[in-house]
Amino acid sequence: MDFGGQAYALTEKQLWFIQGTGVNTIHPIPLKSMTGTVSKNGAVGIEGHGIFHVGLDGIYLYASAKDRKITEAAFDPIFQGTTTNGITGVSEIATSWLHQFGNQLYFHYGAGNVLVFNLDTGKTVYHAYDQQLYAPCTDVKQRRFVAADASRFVRQIEDPGSTTDDGTAIAWESESKEFTLQTRAHFPRFVKWDVDGTAAGALLLDGVSHQTHALTVSRSTARRLVKTGNGNRCSFRLTGTGTVTIYAAEME
Repeated sequence: MDFGGQAYALTEKQLWFIQGTGVNTIHPIPLKSMTGTVSKNGAVGIEGHGIFHVGLDGIYLYASAKDRKITEAAFDPIFQGTTTNGITGVSEIATSWLHQFGNQLYFHYGAGNVLVFNLDTGKTVYHAYDQQLYAPCTDVKQRRFVAADASRFVRQIEDPGSTTDDGTAIAWESESKEFTLQTRAHFPRFVKWDVDGTAAGALLLDGVSHQTHALTVSRSTARRLVKTGNGNRCSFRLTGTGTVTIYAAEME
């Protein structure tokens, strides 16, 4: 692969820098990487970031002479094969691939599972397609990201003009991190939702849905009362179909 005008090679266990300008001067130099990559499409170099590569236990980033596993904190259970919060665990990583399109890095594994990392915000989105995708490619002329399915049909990924999945509104779910208080448990009394569109908002205590509100009026931030209950961990979950914009969720 090429990165920053330099040549690199990856084996399953090692990342190598290819030094030299001619047949008699080329030398492979092993870098202090923690792993190589498990598939032929399992590495991509992105300017300003480094070389992303897929190891047996996660996605690594080699930059500034250091190699670190970037999926350790949030997605380690996934790479151990455990399905977590609706995200399918990785059971077959040898056929996985990485691909950059715009400011997003796509990691595809298994039968159509895709983790999308936003390189600017650090946020991640999970997509579930109906089958495995192959041969990711950026169509520069048409400004499209395309991939093939098992029937050799070319699909456009992230088509901004599509709001349905073969005529069916696309189902989505968004959940916040779990918030904790240092000295006491959460005892929520009300929730406010700021959502443009139709959705269902749930307040979770200790990972269990405690109160659900139907959000049918766009950007209505009126107080939604919460029944009696408390928990050490509190989070928000929004679900729905079709296009919505989420601005904020607040509880007190």
